[in-house]
Amino acid sequence: VNLKHALGFKYRNGETTLRLLDSFIMENHSSSSDLTAEIFSGWLSDMSDLSRATRNNRMHAVRDFCLWRRRFDENAFVPGKWVFLEDGHRFVPYIFSEADVARILSATRFLEPHARSNVLRAQTVRLGLLLLYTGGMRSGELLNLRIGDLDPSGGTLLIRDTKFRKSRVIPMS
Repeated sequence: VNLKHALGFKYRNGETTLRLLDSFIMENHSSSSDLTAEIFSGWLSDMSDLSRATRNNRMHAVRDFCLWRRRFDENAFVPGKWVFLEDGHRFVPYIFSEADVARILSATRFLEPHARSNVLRAQTVRLGLLLLYTGGMRSGELLNLRIGDLDPSGGTLLIRDTKFRKSRVIPMS
């Protein structure tokens, strides 16, 4: 984990996966001194309720960790590629038409204030949807926006720390 961080990776999912594996081992195999094929198989069984993609991502993180360990211990267990699940059905995106977007935006006016949100809930959701649709933003980028990211005189919006740890400026009308 420290190596991944030192290389500039956030590595949140990998770190979480390794912590989950560690917890599984401590709860179910505390007397074992190392990760074995049996323990790994038990951990895989424990993930049966997760989606195929999540399981594959977690297995890749553990396999990468095991490969890293093998550099220091030639007898370290490394799961074979056989454990990875075949790609199943791929997500098929839905392309929203202008009419779809208009209906969704129209529906925001019926949103009531929520206990954890302010009285501007309908306006906030509408603005968020408009930014996502017109700015080509990811939802995480929208959630990271701050008031200072808007440059009204230049008509731009600064998108910080994107998926690939870069920033960009998008024009706004």
